[in-house]
Amino acid sequence: MLALYRRLIALRRHEPALAIGSYSSALAKYAISLGTGAYSTGAYSMSLGNELAQAKRDAANAARKAQAATVALRARFKARIDNLEAALDRARNQPSASQTPAPDANAAVRDLEKTNSTLLAQAEHLRSRYEQMAHLARQLREERDSLRNEMWQARQAQDEPAPTTDSPAKDPAASLQRLDNLGEWCEQHLSNRVFLTKRALRAAAKSVHGDPQLIARCLLALDRWFVPMHFDGDAAAREAWLAFIARERLRDGPVGTAPDNHRTWDSYRVTFQGRRLALNRHLQGSSSRDITRTFRVYYALDKESNGGTVVIGSLPEHLPNTLT
Repeated sequence: MLALYRRLIALRRHEPALAIGSYSSALAKYAISLGTGAYSTGAYSMSLGNELAQAKRDAANAARKAQAATVALRARFKARIDNLEAALDRARNQPSASQTPAPDANAAVRDLEKTNSTLLAQAEHLRSRYEQMAHLARQLREERDSLRNEMWQARQAQDEPAPTTDSPAKDPAASLQRLDNLGEWCEQHLSNRVFLTKRALRAAAKSVHGDPQLIARCLLALDRWFVPMHFDGDAAAREAWLAFIARERLRDGPVGTAPDNHRTWDSYRVTFQGRRLALNRHLQGSSSRDITRTFRVYYALDKESNGGTVVIGSLPEHLPNTLT
């Protein structure tokens, strides 16, 4: 009876159904991740989208089957444990002269060992299936990333002016040599989703910033990548925008408390299409006290016009804040 009890404890410690649950949970998580990758990729390629959708359905079906198998196997394992405990109770109640377990208890132990072997085999099968789906998920993510890179390169090629036989193609940013003609440059190279107020153009014209091309590159990046990223949810544009600000060593984010401070309130307000907007975000470069190097682009986000517009109210110098 003591050996039977020890075997029960060992079986409890190595309950394989718990392993089944772990594999099922991991498989479900990969199915969700796979579905997200399939949704993102489908936006760029119809053929890859069909493959991703099929892979998503296969993964979801496998996860549901694994979960159902886990529930059933747990129930069976619990029933076997209960039967063995009942047999042990009956064995304890027998006269002390008899040291041989009841026949039904021995049969329960054998059945439990057989069930345990079956559960372990099913757990191994699920583990193998999990590894296959994980490998497929990695392949699909690599294909998705490759497509995003191709789409980004295609977008860049589309945005660049085509070369002519008379003159080679020029970088739009390189054509901005002086900030006093920034307004004319914006009309030629920016869409209506990036708008520079008259106040911003006046501030630029008065500026002695030493790198007009940096300002041009930032305005082009806002138009090409930030606007589609922020207002349209374009994942490829987001990657391109993040790569741009990292390459230019810039930071983009909220201004702080200055737009809400009574002393600096007016400096952070602009009028756009009859509405007052707060310049509560900025693109931040050098913070040098040298006005030929310091760099800020203060802007507001307007969701009501053109499907979303970046309204630039001041550049490239600092606006007053609570520290100044």
